[in-house]
Amino acid sequence: MGHGSVEYKPAPVSGATRQAASVIVLRDAPRGLEVLMLKRAEKPGDQNSGASVFPGGLLDKADAGHHELCAGLADTEASARLGVPAGGLDYWIAAVRECFEEAGLLFATEADGGMVDLNHHDERELQALRHALHANETGMAQVCAQLGVRLAMDQLAYFSHWMTPAGMPKIFDTRFFITKVPHAQTARHDATETVELMWLTPAEALDSARPEADERDQRDAQAAGRTQHRAGRH
Repeated sequence: MGHGSVEYKPAPVSGATRQAASVIVLRDAPRGLEVLMLKRAEKPGDQNSGASVFPGGLLDKADAGHHELCAGLADTEASARLGVPAGGLDYWIAAVRECFEEAGLLFATEADGGMVDLNHHDERELQALRHALHANETGMAQVCAQLGVRLAMDQLAYFSHWMTPAGMPKIFDTRFFITKVPHAQTARHDATETVELMWLTPAEALDSARPEADERDQRDAQAAGRTQHRAGRH
């Protein structure tokens, strides 16, 4: 996949920003292009409570120590793509980790270089791994060791850079990536942070009449609409 990107230059914001990564996962369906979205659980004090979002989350300190788990992209090239001096690969790692944790999709290759086939792994084992990852009871090194894989960084293309609008309680500085759903894997929400998984056309994601759609859903889905336009150019 290509690695062109869209940059959003926000107004200056006050307070600490939180570094995050998110993944736009696409698939071809009989009715056309669909994008994966997750509905967040309702939680008191969560500004994104109940919103429909792409898989993603905060960077973790441990991400910087997992470069050796990666295949297909080195930190120097990743950092150049993001325009940062170093540590760019941490965003790719966070994106892969969060996508596995929240949606059950793992961008990783087996020893033969092929993408890992999770449909033939024990579903209870995978669910336990995802829950342990969410609870910080295990890390990506243990996940890779248990499944016998390396993280396939070349499967994610850098797409855009957005920040939470000024004035919100929490400010997220987020790098978005774009990819296609891996073969032989089935997306499943985690029933912890997310309570519903949806494959939507960009038009559906933008439809204000869609059940549970709200202003936050549409804001996230704007990127899905731009994704459809850009996907046709790669």
